[in-house]
Amino acid sequence: MVSGSTDYFDMSDEISLLVVTREGAEDRRFGLGKSLYPVLEQLDLRGVRYLYLSQEHAGARSSMFLLKVQKWLVTLLRPFFPDTEIGALSGGILQRINMGRLAAKVAYHQGFTHVHCHDPIIAAGFQWFRYWYGLFRHSRVKHGLTQHGFGSYTQAIHEDGALMGTAAMTWMRWWERRILRRAGWVVIPTEAGKKQLARDLSEYPIPDHWHVIPHPRPALAMPDRLSARKQLGWGGDQFVVLGVGRNASLKRFDRLIQACAALGDKDLHLILIGPGEDGGLRRIAERHGLPEKQLHLTVCDDPSLFYAAADLYVSTSETESFGMANLEAMMAGLPVLATAVGGVPEVLGNGAWLLSPSDPKALTEAIDALRNDQDLRLNLVWRARMRAARWPDSSAIAAEYLSLYKTGQLTSANNKQQKFQARGVPGAKKSLSLYPLPAYLSLHKKLRVLVLAPHPDDETLGVGGTLAALSAIGSNTKVVAVTDGGGGDPEHKFQGPAAKIRRREFRKALSVLGVKSFEQWNFVDGQCVNNEALRIRIQSEIHAFKPDWLMVPAPLDIHRDHVAVSLATIAAWARAGGECRLFFYEVTQPLPVTHLVDISSWKALKMKAINVYRLPLSYCDYSAIAEGLISYRKGVCASSDTAVEAFMELTPGEIQPTVAALMTLRKRIEAV
Repeated sequence: MVSGSTDYFDMSDEISLLVVTREGAEDRRFGLGKSLYPVLEQLDLRGVRYLYLSQEHAGARSSMFLLKVQKWLVTLLRPFFPDTEIGALSGGILQRINMGRLAAKVAYHQGFTHVHCHDPIIAAGFQWFRYWYGLFRHSRVKHGLTQHGFGSYTQAIHEDGALMGTAAMTWMRWWERRILRRAGWVVIPTEAGKKQLARDLSEYPIPDHWHVIPHPRPALAMPDRLSARKQLGWGGDQFVVLGVGRNASLKRFDRLIQACAALGDKDLHLILIGPGEDGGLRRIAERHGLPEKQLHLTVCDDPSLFYAAADLYVSTSETESFGMANLEAMMAGLPVLATAVGGVPEVLGNGAWLLSPSDPKALTEAIDALRNDQDLRLNLVWRARMRAARWPDSSAIAAEYLSLYKTGQLTSANNKQQKFQARGVPGAKKSLSLYPLPAYLSLHKKLRVLVLAPHPDDETLGVGGTLAALSAIGSNTKVVAVTDGGGGDPEHKFQGPAAKIRRREFRKALSVLGVKSFEQWNFVDGQCVNNEALRIRIQSEIHAFKPDWLMVPAPLDIHRDHVAVSLATIAAWARAGGECRLFFYEVTQPLPVTHLVDISSWKALKMKAINVYRLPLSYCDYSAIAEGLISYRKGVCASSDTAVEAFMELTPGEIQPTVAALMTLRKRIEAV
């Protein structure tokens, strides 16, 4: 396994840090400075002397020299790389190498022990020029770098405008891999980014000195909504959509403008905050019919006021290694709508509504849904706040960097309980491994919840506690048993028709749970098929009941009736426009869940309702299965004194990939 040089970590406790970026003053408002300075301030509190070295420190004389070298390189290299934009590529490389040279010079003269380059080509410049100061003047400095792009930096340069042909791309990737191997540490802000980087550079296994450290929770000075709107001069009836980031083609603000224009709402206003030429965006707005008074382009040092005043935050990026503005919007408690690209899903988790970047229609529909449904916006706000509350702050991130500089490892690198720590197991040491954690669903009186149970008893096993809790607060719940349950007594242990017994038990169990609205469709038990008749019946029920939440077992379940009902429900829900939230519930086996409901106060009632089903219990100990699932969830995503029921939410944009993945997994299980 490739690792950093062995002499990089024979270190004393005293650390002085030189941080090097290529950014200028304006870039700090939207670039690295926003995430770096809070961490550097925390390191300063821990006694680490630091200097932030940026493009502002590069002298005019070196800039003039670089221009001359660039002209010479363009003339020399253009015949060898005719399909590459040599001018843009060589200019960017020389500028970064010069920053590396400057870093080596400053590190020597000011006695820094560590140099952290926020760009691999800056690191290459430091690696070259450190020998001048190291070999001839006997100075040794430890260094590493952060890869801020999603995957290979070479690919990021290419996508950002310095287009490269195959030969140039191959050489640049080889060079980048060599730079990273010579570094003492490599930091990537997301786990997905680390894996993509390994794929791009053909590194297998992933080197030991590559580490994931996310950006810290941003500190936002948030005024209240009314004060913010008053300061900005916004009317109370305006629905404000907010986008933040530099005006670059990869941000795809053109799609956001088009989506807002398509809605044709005179009260909808789009605010775009970020540097860059705005004439192109205004022309796009004019072409698509978004009035000039509804599009506002601005630049500001702190967008907190806009976060506080806006109704919705939208990111339409085609690529995003992390998405600092997305994190800020989530921290601000805004409903967040974002394209699921790069590291965005890992950062936002279930705290946002994620969309495919290749489906502009879905973007328009999502904005329209959130504009017209306050409850949906409030649910997204709640999810965002739950996710934000678990995010590490600058103090925690600084502790990880300090450990990395001192030992070459993160504080949690060798902890075998890492996955469990991320989920908050009692007594476990805090970890930075950010897994998408389940959020607690908020139950309230206005909810309309429709539960589809393939057989009488599935509703109690899967959502009995949730049904009891909803009934207790007066929510409108309805349970539908799809089959008659007639196949439930194959050994004839009970006298009389099994379907009649199951119907009686079904009504009694729902009575225990307080559910007053229910019905049974009497499809044949064991012969339920995902056909048009079942799909139409489910779709009709959705239209008639108009639920806020629709709950059904997952297609991963072990019973073929469960699979049929699940797939038919997904199809019917999609046909109905996916207007309600769809949740898969657990019956006999755990799912990869996104949400939890606290049933601590209702667990006893759930177990009582399960025990009503004497016929099914004579064949299987469903009580033990229910207890087992609750115990399992206590160990994985809930505290030891909390009983929960777990759910996996499916959103309209996730139907095909999620169902395909579940069915592939099911086939593999069946093959085994």
